[in-house]
Amino acid sequence: MKSNWIAQLCLLCLFSLSSPFCFAELAIIVHPKNTLQVLSKAELKRIYLGVTEVFPNGLLISAVDQPKQSSMKREFYKKVVGKGLPQVSAYWSRRIFTGKGVPPRALKSDGEIKAWIASHPESIAYIDVKNVDHSVKTIFSVK
Repeated sequence: MKSNWIAQLCLLCLFSLSSPFCFAELAIIVHPKNTLQVLSKAELKRIYLGVTEVFPNGLLISAVDQPKQSSMKREFYKKVVGKGLPQVSAYWSRRIFTGKGVPPRALKSDGEIKAWIASHPESIAYIDVKNVDHSVKTIFSVK
């Protein structure tokens, strides 16, 4: 009887981890010295679709992405861009084929992304809000 209860608890935990309600809050980050204070969701969408290439403050943009197929990437594109990862992949395939751009650089982890942002003032990225520290500045959050 006890092992059945433990098995049910394990299943419940697994189900809750895959639930859409358990995603982390994402912080959109830039270099601390970037004068940009805030971006709208629409501006962020245009940046990650390669439509906008310059920040409103005049700085060229270098967007950074999470690793392919990560849950954070899936959530970001769903909530900010309004597309699933297969749609985003198809979109960038067309843009690359027509010579209209390349997708954001993908890095392996929040730590690697923070290090990149800290040394590249023109960069923008998103990470788990729990991993934000003094090396980056948050300009938008996605819940």
